[in-house]
Parts: sequence; C-alpha cells; structure tokens
Amino acid sequence: MLYHSFVDAIAVYAAQFLSPLIAYFTPQIISSIEEAAMFADLIPEPTSRDAITQYISNVTQFGFVLAVLLGMGAVAGEKERGLTPMILSKPNFLISC
Repeated sequence: MLYHSFVDAIAVYAAQFLSPLIAYFTPQIISSIEEAAMFADLIPEPTSRDAITQYISNVTQFGFVLAVLLGMGAVAGEKERGLTPMILSKPNFLISC
C-alpha cells in the first residue's frame, strides 16, 4: 500500500514540473494542427516569470491534491486490513444528565 502512495506522490510532483514545459511548447503544438494554426500567433512567448508563477501555483495546488491522495490511500489501507469497522464504530450508550 505504501508503494501506491509513493507512486501517486511521484506522479503528482512530476506533473507540476511539466506545466512550464507545456506552456513553452504550446505555440508549436497548436501550429502543428492545421485548423488551429492561425491561433498560434495569438499566444505570447512565455517568460521565466510566467514559468515561476505557474510552478508556485502548481506547488500549492498539488500539495492539496497530494494530501487528499495520501488520505485516500490511508483509508483504503485501513479497509483492506479490516480495521475500518473498529475505527468507525461508536459506542451505543446514553449519557444522562
């Protein structure tokens, strides 16, 4: 189970490094499509400031995604081990005042 969480974490952090590269190659990708070639000139040339801004926004966004994925992995692991009913059960007693 730890292996799957580790792979999820690697995939999430690898995706954040690809965003500036995709921004850099987007005009070339769009110009390779015949119907969209006229829109390639409308996309401005990315700068290093754009790349840093994208990276910072991705770090914060993927931090939350990573927390959710790791939480899901922990819950799935508890379910596989059979500990979920014990954790999620609540006592059935009445506290009177």
